[in-house]
Amino acid sequence: MPALFHTRGIVLHHVKFGETSIVARIYTERFGLQSYMIKGVRNRKARMPYNLFQTGNLLDLVVYKNEKHTLQHLKDARCEHWYTTAMQDIRKSSVLLFLTDILSKTIREEEPNQDLFGFIHQSLLKLDLTPEPVMNFHLVFLAHLVRFLGFAPRNNYSDKVRYFNMNEGEFYAGKENPGIYMEPPLTAIFSDLLRMDFGTMNTLPLSSSVRNELLGKILEYYGIHSPFTRDIKSHLILREVFA
Repeated sequence: MPALFHTRGIVLHHVKFGETSIVARIYTERFGLQSYMIKGVRNRKARMPYNLFQTGNLLDLVVYKNEKHTLQHLKDARCEHWYTTAMQDIRKSSVLLFLTDILSKTIREEEPNQDLFGFIHQSLLKLDLTPEPVMNFHLVFLAHLVRFLGFAPRNNYSDKVRYFNMNEGEFYAGKENPGIYMEPPLTAIFSDLLRMDFGTMNTLPLSSSVRNELLGKILEYYGIHSPFTRDIKSHLILREVFA
């Protein structure tokens, strides 16, 4: 018999199933990444409304857990935090779309990681609640997320060590080792970014062209170490809204 549990969750993606149901991929605090069949949710009289399961939503869940099945079921769900500015501000909504796209490509394991869950949860709340400009938010998020994914770069940049080997994840004096490189002067900005958090993100003044170049290189770094991220296209929207 499946057991019942309470957990928080973050909706990463959902697809329609049949006429009224969906299958949602939700990153849960208690069980890691899970797929849930949610029946009748697209019916107008559904007990759990369809908009609960929009990408990026933060949920409180009561779930069934059956160790013999990969597709699980929900008993109940409610929204822990309804987004306000993240739904009204095109820049924030574009960042939210990009972040959940990244997460859906990088989180693949059905294993709980409370530190990672806490980081994602607090980041999404911060995105919605911050009154500050968010043009660098996604860059700081990527710089921190990589620490949980097992390929965090070594920030050993200096005036004499300025070439970042993206295959090896560290800086070198030149291109003496094989690999794909990020080159100066962009590497100085990348090194600064690795030391930043959401509280200091706007102390890094970037033109839109440099921001786009830096994002492209960071995504290239992700793609080397996490191949599922290579087909991400949502960053193209960010180029438009932060132009």
